[in-house]
Amino acid sequence: MPAFVSDKLWDMKSMADGRLYDSKSELRRSYKEQGFIELGNDAPTDNSPVEKPNVRTELMGAYKAVRGGYKPAVLEAGVVPEE
Repeated sequence: MPAFVSDKLWDMKSMADGRLYDSKSELRRSYKEQGFIELGNDAPTDNSPVEKPNVRTELMGAYKAVRGGYKPAVLEAGVVPEE
């Protein structure tokens, strides 16, 4: 049996304009008119390396501060600390 891909949608709501669409081609046309790019299951194209924070250094600093006697202020629930 041959397979085919239908253009029919069952009332798909666009996240771009909030309208309901019943056609994939109409939905994609509206995305294009508004300047959006539909990626679907494509892999992201930005392959720039992500700089990870040095957690070990931060943890060691916190550990040494506590070992040196640092005690954080105890706040009441709902109170925002001042800078």
